[in-house]
Amino acid sequence: MSRNIGHPLLRRMKGHVTLTCSMSHVRIRNLSLQFDPESLEFVADFSPHRAAVEELEAVEDFASLTFEDLFLCDEAGDFEFTSRSAIEVCPQKSWSWLCDFWFGLEESDQSNPCLVTFAAANSVVRLDALTPLSAQHRFQYHWGIALCDIPLPYSVFSEGAVSAVFFDKHALARGVLCAFSDSDFSQQSDRIKAALELVCGQPLSSVMERSGDSLTFYGLPEKSRYNYLPLLSNRNFEQASRLCIALIDGVLALSDEYFDKIRPAQQFTVLGKNSAVPVEVRFLQLMMCVEAMDGKYTLETEASSNLLGISATAAFLLNSFRHQLTHGLGGYQKAFIAVSQNKFRNQDGALKRALMECIPVPPKESASNWEELRSHRLLRPIENQMLAMELALKSDGVHTDQCNFALLWLRLAERLDAFWCAYLGVPPELSQSRYSPLPVLSQVVLETVASEQEAANSSDANRQIDELREKNNALKAEKLELQKRLREQGALLRSCRTALQQAVCDAKS
Repeated sequence: MSRNIGHPLLRRMKGHVTLTCSMSHVRIRNLSLQFDPESLEFVADFSPHRAAVEELEAVEDFASLTFEDLFLCDEAGDFEFTSRSAIEVCPQKSWSWLCDFWFGLEESDQSNPCLVTFAAANSVVRLDALTPLSAQHRFQYHWGIALCDIPLPYSVFSEGAVSAVFFDKHALARGVLCAFSDSDFSQQSDRIKAALELVCGQPLSSVMERSGDSLTFYGLPEKSRYNYLPLLSNRNFEQASRLCIALIDGVLALSDEYFDKIRPAQQFTVLGKNSAVPVEVRFLQLMMCVEAMDGKYTLETEASSNLLGISATAAFLLNSFRHQLTHGLGGYQKAFIAVSQNKFRNQDGALKRALMECIPVPPKESASNWEELRSHRLLRPIENQMLAMELALKSDGVHTDQCNFALLWLRLAERLDAFWCAYLGVPPELSQSRYSPLPVLSQVVLETVASEQEAANSSDANRQIDELREKNNALKAEKLELQKRLREQGALLRSCRTALQQAVCDAKS
């Protein structure tokens, strides 16, 4: 009889196991232990195994310890699990500590349990249910930690899956996203995860997977210190949900070749929104996405302009910043001085126009909005670095202290969000409704990228034609070879027939 497993990741389990050590002859059977699926830690009770602990004190290679014949059940006793393969584990403290602790106990305290915590060495624990689990939602993927206010769609129909893929938030814990279905959608799971990372503006780590009656635990990651730039806003749930569906559908519609191509660029985008690293690193990560998607060996102004939907002057500014930071000019302040002096020296007003396009001067009546931006949670980790600078250009010209690099980074992130919406075919009205702490600029029209894709498709077609032509030429050559052999065999047959006739004539005479 199948049972509903509920939320197994949050359930502690207990059972027994056989511990083996390849570096010694120790083999402990029926070792009592508990398993915390959230931290992927086992707590074993070594109270009855004093001699084995003393022998293990000499073992230094903790990775040689394995759990075999694992049996676990939840605390209520409703579900039973086992592991088909051995699990490598390592103790959190040394055996010397355990022996010192244990042997230092008073004789009257020798009955007290001696507990040792083990962590899964490869950070993955796979378990198989001994009793059938619920037939509902037999295939599940849990990812975290995501922003908690992301409005997910209700469902999408994944190509290749028999049934729809549904979504849920907080399925296991706050911030954990879940995609589930009654049919296997493992071929599409990486694509769905990539789309959700774009939606959330951050990387998502695997937390748990279910495939039929098998569960794979990766552990619940700790809440990070990162701040993110999601693509969606919870202000308009219906619009945001439609945008999320459009992004997922766009990623699912990509060919395998194109998905493999965009995956690194997509990861550069989400990593570039990570405010736990210096703003220069974030900026370079985002520019790596531009470089990965422009299809050229050298980052060119025209490609950046087309990909980001900005003027050539603004694209030249971003590319120049990227070159200066990449080639060891130090921080953004030195890079800005180099850009202004070396790249825009003889271009009257070009630098100011480029900065104003990316970081527009706020009108006086909108000053409160800029003060709100100043206190935005995304900028708090870098307030001491940058927000003491002017938030916008002054009217008396361009100075080296007038480029607020934090806002330039935010603009680049907003432009890349627009790029991904265009690349994945999100309708313009949905793309323009996406979230951004800065005002959203116009949509990106990827004519250059479209032509490059068409050229790539044409190249693929030409390659297929060339392959067919080669096969045809090979068949023609084979045909000619067969015809040659037939002619040779015919000549040989005629020669034999002539010789036979001559022999008959000679015999008659």
